[in-house]
Amino acid sequence: MMYKKTQSNSQKAAFTLMEIMVGLFVFGLICLGLLSTILQTRRVTEGSIFHSTSMTIAQGYLSQLMEMNYDNFDNSVINNLITQNSEESLTLSTTSNRNLNERFIDIKNTPSTSSDDMKMDFYVYVEDLDDSTVGIEGAKKVTIDYTYYFGGDAYNNSIKSIRSNVTSK
Repeated sequence: MMYKKTQSNSQKAAFTLMEIMVGLFVFGLICLGLLSTILQTRRVTEGSIFHSTSMTIAQGYLSQLMEMNYDNFDNSVINNLITQNSEESLTLSTTSNRNLNERFIDIKNTPSTSSDDMKMDFYVYVEDLDDSTVGIEGAKKVTIDYTYYFGGDAYNNSIKSIRSNVTSK
């Protein structure tokens, strides 16, 4: 007859306390790396949203300027521009006198909280391109220099377009 040896509870194979602690440390490092990646991805995405929104708003202003009456460019203030469902105006700048147009955009759609709004600064320049020596009449260059603020940093951009006074016959 053969006897089978049995192990007592104290001799069974198990993880030691040190192995468990090392395993938890490795698991913690992996979780920390994943959390860091998620937070960085969120910040990059939010930055892209701010950039895209600021560009869209500046292009919206430029589009409205291009469609307005040509004679309005002679004014120092351009009225009746629409943004965020309300009428606004832009003060034009000259090379010697920069007029700041400051806007706060409710980018996070929280009307009751203004602390999370995106701040934007606009400088609008209208330059007369008329030059009778080359036969250019009734043309203006419109430049919008804009700055948006994200994460404590300022980001500058500029868009330009030409507006002509073409009469139809």
